[in-house]
Amino acid sequence: MFAALAMLAAIVFTAMFTAGIIERLLGTSLIGLIGQRVLPRRNHVIVVGLGQVGLRLCLELRKLGIPVVAIERDDRARNLRLARALNIPTIVGHGTDRTLLERARLDRARCLAAVGSDDRDNIAVSVAAHGVHSDARLVLRAGEHEALTDTGSLLPLGITRNVATLSATFVVARLLGLDAHRVVVANDTIHLELDGSFEQFVLAARHHCPHVTGTDAHYPSFEVRLRRAPSRQRTSTWHESGADRQ
Repeated sequence: MFAALAMLAAIVFTAMFTAGIIERLLGTSLIGLIGQRVLPRRNHVIVVGLGQVGLRLCLELRKLGIPVVAIERDDRARNLRLARALNIPTIVGHGTDRTLLERARLDRARCLAAVGSDDRDNIAVSVAAHGVHSDARLVLRAGEHEALTDTGSLLPLGITRNVATLSATFVVARLLGLDAHRVVVANDTIHLELDGSFEQFVLAARHHCPHVTGTDAHYPSFEVRLRRAPSRQRTSTWHESGADRQ
């Protein structure tokens, strides 16, 4: 009887193992046993939300040589197929699931980035991650000031960055003909990289301004003032209301 039961168990386990191998090789699994879709175990970044922002973040991190794993709650999301084609390891599940975060090895990850389109979902993911590993680094995407205020009461927020202001500064600098390469924030002030060095810029907007005279450039009906205050203690101001540069 023991030999018969052992033989039956061997048949069952062999069938299960064979089915698992076939499903892994031919199925739609987003985690691989070998190759680039293997789930990283340490020094990786967990990206929760596989929308446009999340997918681009995964690609940029991988270009930098940083292992990454994505978490997407919607099993019908359009970017899941693209993530598989790009060999991005992805776990289908909700980022607030603590068991899932433990499976993604949050305790050994460099950072968790909650970058979904819903601010409240990102806050919930951050709170869950903080509960799993209180020392984990968190990057939270939140576009509403109310969301940041509510999150500050739940989590010890560190650095807050306004991406819209950074983007506006860079775009305006390029429109003004400045050879800007990147924009960063240090000590709550915006700096542009010009001629190999970073210089402080302050951006302000007005509601009404005529076209620039004496140039071929035409701007919409608002004024942009860009004050340049580099380390050489020189200040320059551009006004759309006149052609002179002060």
